[in-house]
Amino acid sequence: MLRRIMELDVRGQVRLVGLDQEEESLAAGLKRIEQVLRGKGFSVSGKRADTRNKRIHAEKGGTELQVDLLQGDLLDAKTTEKLGTFDCITAHAFMDLMPLKSAAATIRSLLRAEGVFYSTLNYDGQTVLLPEYGDAGFERRLLRNYDRSMERRRYGGRRTGGALSGRRLFRALLEEGFTILGTGSSDWNVSPSSGSYTAKEILFLTAILSMIAREAWTQLTAPPIRSRDDGYRVVQQKRLNDWFVSRIEAARSGRLSLVVHQLDHLARIT
Repeated sequence: MLRRIMELDVRGQVRLVGLDQEEESLAAGLKRIEQVLRGKGFSVSGKRADTRNKRIHAEKGGTELQVDLLQGDLLDAKTTEKLGTFDCITAHAFMDLMPLKSAAATIRSLLRAEGVFYSTLNYDGQTVLLPEYGDAGFERRLLRNYDRSMERRRYGGRRTGGALSGRRLFRALLEEGFTILGTGSSDWNVSPSSGSYTAKEILFLTAILSMIAREAWTQLTAPPIRSRDDGYRVVQQKRLNDWFVSRIEAARSGRLSLVVHQLDHLARIT
């Protein structure tokens, strides 16, 4: 999202901040952001990096950018007290991982008057694979289990946005004093072009299929409630393996499509 903002005609003095818990992500961000700025003709200097704070300073004409990449937790007061306030906050494929009311309240506290919040790719409870699998009932159960795994997710013991974060976030924003400026679908519609996928598209589909299979495998390999469950689990594990191999082969041969329903929200504090 920071790189997309930099692609705009940004002028004047601008401060951009990226927050993430993973140092690896911040290191990658630092490298890619610097590449974008240099590609746009900015003079990049003052780069500073330590274990929790990475900074880029860039100038071009009358435009001056400061980009801070911080390692921390949005719901940790020690992190947020360092951030300051902002005109705009974005959350990209993020709010489903958070307790929604707490996250919305924290974001509101970080926005200046008339500040806006743009939350993208909020999963909203529907993953569809086309064409329908031969054992359609088995695949439907896999997808229901995939959604339930999101519903089971907890953050500090609290329920997160989960599998219906798109619609739940809409309500949480209203309850925390936001005005909804716009809502729209941001569905993933992944289909082959001229009968085939690129390597990156195959990688993406493999990642989604792997997540679905992993959640089912976790359930199937949990300690059995009764010893007689063992035979049943062996059969289900084979069915799961057959499903995964079949779906991967379909993706690689351009015979699989994926649709994932998601919602974006744009809101302003009132």
